[in-house]
Amino acid sequence: MKKIMLTPILICLPLLCCCDRHLDQYPHNGISSELICEEDAQLLLTGAYNIAQYKPTFNGWALFDLIGGDIIRTGASGMNTPELLVTMGITPNQSIVASPWNGFYAGLYQINVFIEKIGQLPQSQKKDEMLAAGHFFRGLYYYNITARWRNIPIVTSTIDTDVPQTPEEEAWIFVAEEFKEAIRLGSDFQDKNHVSYQAAKALLARTYLAMGMMKEAAQVAEEVIADVNFTLSDFNSIFRGGYNREEIFSFANLVQESSVNMSSYYYTKQSPVGGAYNFCPTQEAMDMYGPDDSRKSVSVDYQGVLDERRLELFGEGFRWFDLVRTGRYEKTVSVDSRYTVLPIPARELTLNKRLKQHPLWDAASDNKN
Repeated sequence: MKKIMLTPILICLPLLCCCDRHLDQYPHNGISSELICEEDAQLLLTGAYNIAQYKPTFNGWALFDLIGGDIIRTGASGMNTPELLVTMGITPNQSIVASPWNGFYAGLYQINVFIEKIGQLPQSQKKDEMLAAGHFFRGLYYYNITARWRNIPIVTSTIDTDVPQTPEEEAWIFVAEEFKEAIRLGSDFQDKNHVSYQAAKALLARTYLAMGMMKEAAQVAEEVIADVNFTLSDFNSIFRGGYNREEIFSFANLVQESSVNMSSYYYTKQSPVGGAYNFCPTQEAMDMYGPDDSRKSVSVDYQGVLDERRLELFGEGFRWFDLVRTGRYEKTVSVDSRYTVLPIPARELTLNKRLKQHPLWDAASDNKN
């Protein structure tokens, strides 16, 4: 079995050499209202990667692991079991809910600007590749938003008006179309830190899973697995920054770039990166790795479908949604059904009068009253 990785929680900025002389003159998120030139477009592309890296915040990329039952708070925290982390942390007023919502939508505004501006360029292969990156990141944003909040506002322009919610089924269709456009316009795989049509295919397969389209998901996934660019690699080379042919796309988490340093939340203070050790795996998660587990040398094994994904993709942002979409979350983490969807942040309901709270959370509020 080949295992191809697509890791949306690690980060890299692909700085383009032809733009280096401009980087200190004006920010890559400063956008003129006039027609842009190719050098401006290069800067905007750098900005698109940067936005996708930081806007969703740590909670945006790590939330599925945090509330999926595999990771808990450390120390004397009152959230030191999966059930407590979920029931105390997931409320309409908590930052663990609000910061990803704000980050995803702030990032989407910038991505929409990026797509609009790149669309002004004369037709060329480079323009298509830039647009592919824009649709890839817009699809990635909306994949994460739809998975969390289900019925969500879809914004594809820079309008500044309240937008009503789109039903979940239509939202998933939109996500799939974004990845299809990235596939159509994208270039062949270059390296794991640049968007390629293969990376868009991998995310399209994941989207089909969310839509329950198992046959389509399998077909697209098999196309990526069979791609000559990829093969299995040593476990250490993947997770220790070495060269490998298993990763399709990942952001490189560079400590010097910002405060969104994923590793620092998991490593101890004694580690080389000086981590804060805010979170640690549950004992149940650690017990799944037996002494003879082949993942110690090669990242492949068979142990049953959902457990296999849990072991293969531990810490990569899958666990909560895997449990939710397979109907196992409530029993696994011992919480009620409202936690199978995130509540829309209370502030957003105040700001956008066209939004409505998810029925599961409305019901929970009624019960409290």
